[in-house]
Amino acid sequence: MSRFYLYHSDNQNYESYLIEDESDYDTLSFLEGERLGNRWNGAIIELTEKGGLPSDFPSFMCVNPLLSERAWKTLSPLLSPFVEALPVVSQSHQHFYVLNVLSIYDDIFDTDNSRFSFNKYSKSISSVYEYAFKNTSSIKSPIFKAKETMWIHTYLTDDFIKMVKEAGLIGLNAIPIA
Repeated sequence: MSRFYLYHSDNQNYESYLIEDESDYDTLSFLEGERLGNRWNGAIIELTEKGGLPSDFPSFMCVNPLLSERAWKTLSPLLSPFVEALPVVSQSHQHFYVLNVLSIYDDIFDTDNSRFSFNKYSKSISSVYEYAFKNTSSIKSPIFKAKETMWIHTYLTDDFIKMVKEAGLIGLNAIPIA
């Protein structure tokens, strides 16, 4: 059985970015596993933490991962069937990709055995303190979301972590959870 990890950028040592345009932020923050295709025209991102080292997985202001061009070229053979890579460019003309995670699994987050906070206003899980999964044999993607936590977490598998390590990609601080 594969181990699961939370996608998390090392924002202590590496660069952080945010989206310049609020409407682009709204689009990227509320992706629901459907391709944007021609509806995505790109976006400009700006560096927020000067002095951080360049990263293949820069910190980004939404739940969807931001990858350097190098990371996308390396990982695309593994990830392409499961994500849509949305191009963005920094103010200094560096190319990055926001991953629109298409693999969203329903009924894998075990609400009976996980500990979490539920936001009654948004009617969604807002924080998770202990993770438990069920029906994990249905997970075929190296990067995925659980429907119950899709607004707060992106999950990774051992295959993703292994490829990152083998390629020497930097800036990912994946947190083992299950």
